[in-house]
Amino acid sequence: MRQEERWEGERLTPLLAGLAEQMPWVMQWHNEFDPSLGRRVGDAYADFLSGQLAELGLSPEDIAAWRPPDATRGRRTRRVVA
Repeated sequence: MRQEERWEGERLTPLLAGLAEQMPWVMQWHNEFDPSLGRRVGDAYADFLSGQLAELGLSPEDIAAWRPPDATRGRRTRRVVA
């Protein structure tokens, strides 16, 4: 999304936070060697995450502290019964 859609750090933070949240699971259950990558899958994702954080100037703590914004309630229209 950074390259193709030109997303900035603020927009990427939720995606990176989700990836970081899943990393322990990925490392535990899916860190087998992948011949197409030439390395372990979990290690590749961990390196990708670290690289993205470094490029965006974010720390693992920044990502761990991220929370979605509070939902806002829109104005509902009343339904008219005839």
